[in-house]
Amino acid sequence: MTEMWEFCRKLSNPERLGLFRQVCEASDCLNVGVAQESAPGLKQSGTSQYLGQLWKMGLIRRLRSGHYVNYYADAENAHASIRDVAIALQNRFREESRTQSCDESYIQVMRVMGNAMRARIVGKLAREGLMTIDYICDRMGMNARILNRHLKPAIDAGLVERDANGFLKLNRPTDLIAQLILKGAY
Repeated sequence: MTEMWEFCRKLSNPERLGLFRQVCEASDCLNVGVAQESAPGLKQSGTSQYLGQLWKMGLIRRLRSGHYVNYYADAENAHASIRDVAIALQNRFREESRTQSCDESYIQVMRVMGNAMRARIVGKLAREGLMTIDYICDRMGMNARILNRHLKPAIDAGLVERDANGFLKLNRPTDLIAQLILKGAY
């Protein structure tokens, strides 16, 4: 679960997800200069740092060529616990024609699952099914105000639903990537 949490936490950053998308969409390779042209708001140092973090996660590989460092999509070498999600995301980005329609929904799911407490709550709902807020508070040792603060992003992302009787349930996502993220969290 730790690797999935870290993966979601890092890719919930829109710039970092956008850079991963760019590397996946590149026909050959991508270097910092090319990446910066597509993301003018990002400085060279930030772009390099984000690409370095993607490399450390095993999502991309890098090769030095003279003064440049070229980056290639390489999700197949990601850590075993995140490999399925990374490959599915890489393939999705390669298939899409530069539309970023799915990015926001991925970012929402990753923001929920990139928070350790939210990931625990969603994992508990996935394992145990319908639960009340009081039951979760008792089982996890937290008060209702804190629980509701953690539930709001999960509800906004469509992962969790609260019914009229106050029961919480997990909405199983239909998107393969969201399913894999959820599966890796518990």
